[in-house]
Amino acid sequence: MANQHPYGALLGAVYLADLAPMVRVTRVTTFGGIAELSLLDIDATGSLHGQAAFPVPAISMLGAAIDAVGDTAIAVRMDSSLRHDFIVGYAANALLMYVYRCPR
Repeated sequence: MANQHPYGALLGAVYLADLAPMVRVTRVTTFGGIAELSLLDIDATGSLHGQAAFPVPAISMLGAAIDAVGDTAIAVRMDSSLRHDFIVGYAANALLMYVYRCPR
């Protein structure tokens, strides 16, 4: 079955103890008329297991970094004013850990 929802960026692999490896991807979509960035982990073994992180408001992803375990930092543009950029950090288990507002 084909996926009807394209992904934006492939960030890397997530390795959690006692679990199958996952592939971490992002997708910028809209929900209720508000643009948001979603972080999704897809099971790399082909099963239907996966996880989704709490989305953040965003119109685009500016950049990302991921460590060897899967902890991820993403630079996000919140709106078209070009004044509201921030860094969002997710743990390897897709838990939203921090949000840092970038200076103008």
